[in-house]
Amino acid sequence: MIGRHIVSLISAHVAELRGQIFPIIAPQGAKYPYALYKRLATQVDYTKDGAASDVVSVQISVVSQNYLEADGIVDKVRAALEGVAGEYDDIAVDDADVTNISDDYVVDQDCYVVSINMNFYIINN
Repeated sequence: MIGRHIVSLISAHVAELRGQIFPIIAPQGAKYPYALYKRLATQVDYTKDGAASDVVSVQISVVSQNYLEADGIVDKVRAALEGVAGEYDDIAVDDADVTNISDDYVVDQDCYVVSINMNFYIINN
């Protein structure tokens, strides 16, 4: 569900990724830079009528052989997603905020990974 929102906004606003945004793992042969996203957790807010809303925590990681490139792209990912709402068939994203940004280096792949963790606030339709 949330992947549709993430992929559509990043594809529209972050040209450097050339649409290379993958769930969880990149396919064999993916060219740098690319982005990965994965759901970390979902917190459901229940009412007496059932699930009213969700807070979905997602990590979006930009992978590149150049740290400054990855860091700059994460800034654009943040700008594309933070505070942006969206309506889809089965969900409505009401808001999104950043909870953490972190850096990493993967020795065996000789690449940098800059990750941004975000919460997406979803109203269930």
